Amino acid sequence: MVHGFRGDHRGMLKIAAELGDSYNLFIPDLPGFGASQPFTSHRHDVQAYANFLHDFIKKLELKKPNILAHSFGTTIASAFATEHPEAINKLVLLSPIAANPVPKALNFLTQPAMSLLHALPEKLGRALTATNLVTDIMSLSTTKTKDKQLRRWIKVEHRRYFNSFATHRSMMEAMQASSSHHVAMYAKQVTTPTLIIAGDKDGVGKFKHQKNLAKLSTSAQLKVISGVGHLTHYETPKEVAAATKEFLD
Repeated sequence: MVHGFRGDHRGMLKIAAELGDSYNLFIPDLPGFGASQPFTSHRHDVQAYANFLHDFIKKLELKKPNILAHSFGTTIASAFATEHPEAINKLVLLSPIAANPVPKALNFLTQPAMSLLHALPEKLGRALTATNLVTDIMSLSTTKTKDKQLRRWIKVEHRRYFNSFATHRSMMEAMQASSSHHVAMYAKQVTTPTLIIAGDKDGVGKFKHQKNLAKLSTSAQLKVISGVGHLTHYETPKEVAAATKEFLD
């Protein structure tokens, strides 16, 4: 399993709990997030993360594992699949970033803003980005469930773990990677059997783009979960697990 931007392995635990009786699960923290150390010799970009995934699989001597990835993790997994199709059995893309998440019309604002944030000293940069305000905005914009208890739980989880990145630099590099790369850049080259699981209210990966994504690859099929957005791994883990089991078995 490959988690998304600013998350760590804990974000995948609800799905893992549903799949654990059927599969051996490995959920690494991507370098620079959770308990994993950041890269020291190169940037935190998609290629570096794809190389990490390759090394992780090789180190554990996993033979053609299935890969389930969420959000930014779907971009990493797709990049990996284009380079090492022989190393994967099947691919599950959960709430994929199907197209450029930043509209071209806003590039003149977002790129200078990210460059400015990236240039800030560690202490000041972290003070601006590792705050409850930032994580609460992320929670508010992505949570679609009307279950108040679940909404509170998601808010607490984001506050607890979304600021656990190693350094401001590593987080900003990963942010730049996640905002400039997407699954459609790789989809036509992915030959691995692929299941796309999308929430029809996803405003991050954009549901309309996820539908188009399924058409780009002859190896892909689409499963739609109604009434949920980008946080399918939090809001509908049972449905995700059921679709995943059906696809893998």
